Amino acid sequence: MATVQNVNFVQYGRRKGKEKEEEKHSHKEPPTGLYLPNGTDLRQVTVLRRDEYNRIHDGIHAKQRAKEQALQEKLEKQRYHAEAKEFIKTWPNTILGERQMRLNAKKLREEAEEQERQRIDLEEAQYLAECRKKAIEAAKTKQYYKTDRVRGFHSALLLTEVLKEREHQVELNKAKKERVKEASPEERKRIQQELDKELAEAKELEALKAKERKLTQSYQVDQWKKRNKEGEREKEADMKEGERMRHLHKLYEMEKEKLKLLKKATQQETKKTYNRCVENKNIFRALDKEREEEENEEIQIFAESKRKLNKMRHDRELKIKKDREVKQDKMAAHVQHFYEEFEARTREGVDYIQQDADARQEKREGDKIKKRNDMIKAIGEHRVKTLGDMEEMSKEEKKTDRESLRRRIELDLATRNEEAVRMKERYRRSKHIQKFRISQINERAEVERQDRLFDVEGDEMMLEQVKKEEQQYHNYTTVVIEDAKCRGRNIYPLVKAARAGFGGGHGPVFVDKGVVRPSYMTADRDGKEMPNINGVSTTEIKGLTDGGEAGGAKKRLGFVW
Repeated sequence: MATVQNVNFVQYGRRKGKEKEEEKHSHKEPPTGLYLPNGTDLRQVTVLRRDEYNRIHDGIHAKQRAKEQALQEKLEKQRYHAEAKEFIKTWPNTILGERQMRLNAKKLREEAEEQERQRIDLEEAQYLAECRKKAIEAAKTKQYYKTDRVRGFHSALLLTEVLKEREHQVELNKAKKERVKEASPEERKRIQQELDKELAEAKELEALKAKERKLTQSYQVDQWKKRNKEGEREKEADMKEGERMRHLHKLYEMEKEKLKLLKKATQQETKKTYNRCVENKNIFRALDKEREEEENEEIQIFAESKRKLNKMRHDRELKIKKDREVKQDKMAAHVQHFYEEFEARTREGVDYIQQDADARQEKREGDKIKKRNDMIKAIGEHRVKTLGDMEEMSKEEKKTDRESLRRRIELDLATRNEEAVRMKERYRRSKHIQKFRISQINERAEVERQDRLFDVEGDEMMLEQVKKEEQQYHNYTTVVIEDAKCRGRNIYPLVKAARAGFGGGHGPVFVDKGVVRPSYMTADRDGKEMPNINGVSTTEIKGLTDGGEAGGAKKRLGFVW
């Protein structure tokens, strides 16, 4: 039996709804007892049998299970097919098996052939390397045999062979003469006939050789003439080529001279332009300086004129004031004198005249005072206006002076800044040039040092090579001399030719300089080097002229010792 929860199981009959009590208590806590934790009532659960449950489950998942089973069968078939293919690969009685066997056999055959080809190529490479080595050794031997010292030594070896052959011939001639003396008349006659025959054959051979020499001589003369003609043609061609090269060189020199003149003219024009710029700059500076001086002079003149004008105005005002006061004093004295006279004349005049005179006098005095007050007021207004104008003028002048001073200060600052920038740029350029020159000096010094090291290494390598060649030559001559000595040859020429030192001179050997035997400047009139034999007469002359050990003075090259 299986317990099923929340299964969509269709029951027959009328559907039952929820009761109202359940709806009222639906939001309360889940009841306990015959209820599950999710609120399912166990009394409402339908219990199915196993076979019924399986039938329902199979009905729901039938399609999915069918798909899985089909996929499993397909995979199983593929696995069986792959296993069968792997299994039949090793069968020899199938088409694929025979084809695979043929392919394996072909692969093994090709591997064997490839190994054989590699072995043959390796043997061929070794053989070619050995051939190259032998050819290089043969070339080195031929080059070594062509050196002056070895050729001289071979000449000495040939001389020893010639001397030995001469000794054999002398001995043969002696033996023939002895044989002729000891022989019978018939034998002598036969020997004489043989000798005559040999002489005739020798004469014929000599004539044939003379003929061959004549032919060779004529052939060599023709070759010489041909070479002379070719040399003449080559000389003419060289002359033409030389003329063409001289013409081209002349044109090149002319173009070079034109470029030089053009460069010089350009430099002169640049120099003139620079000089004009400098002159214009100096003129502008002089004009600026003159303008500044003129401005300063104008300012001074204006200030002096302003001071003079103020002084003149002040003097004029003082003079006007003094004249006015003098006039007033004179007028007052005249009036007083007139009044005194009038009072003396009309003292006993009527009061009307006195009153009239007093009224007129008062009126005149009032007019005079009013006029004076008006004049004083006008003078004050004029003075205030003049002072205001002068103050405004002074302010404008001060403002102009301050503006001019500010402009000059700004110009001076700009000029100073430009000069500072130019100085900084010149300093930077000079530092850059200094660094560049220092780097050039260092590079040149490094190149010279590398050249010296290279020369020293080259000299050391050359000395080492010379020592090796000297040792090789010594070993070779020693073997040859020993072989010649064993064969009974005269080894004096070989020993003379096998002496140590390069150069072929008669002087001592310089071991430190690469085993060199140099030639010396001492020679006869034909240019042949003088021998270094220390004879008896030389020793006697040395004893007569030499007062003792002269240090290393006579060790110089060219002296006799």
